[in-house]
Amino acid sequence: MPVVAVCDGIISAKRNRSIGGKTLTLLSDDYNWEAYYARLDKQLVRKGQYVHKGQVLGTVGNTGNDKHTPSHLHFGIYKWAGAVNPLPYVKHSKKISVVTKHKLKHKKTKRKSKY
Repeated sequence: MPVVAVCDGIISAKRNRSIGGKTLTLLSDDYNWEAYYARLDKQLVRKGQYVHKGQVLGTVGNTGNDKHTPSHLHFGIYKWAGAVNPLPYVKHSKKISVVTKHKLKHKKTKRKSKY
């Protein structure tokens, strides 16, 4: 399952640790906050890369000390004083569509079956 950028910005950290597993930190281009993504299976961006809202950053996983749990995502928004509720940043943002390889493959299959 794809994990997408919540905003435009720069990947300020890309790590693989025993506690959080594969993580990414996205420094927002327009706001004074960072988005944190943890437990990723794949990290598809590099540190210092500029990304756009909705761009696929990686895939959901269970890395780090959660290796024996189902795949899931740890997501947070952090300001200078610490963590804040991420719901307003996600709930009130403009909705986007993400095209995945699975969706493209499904569409191609549908087209072939029509003929």
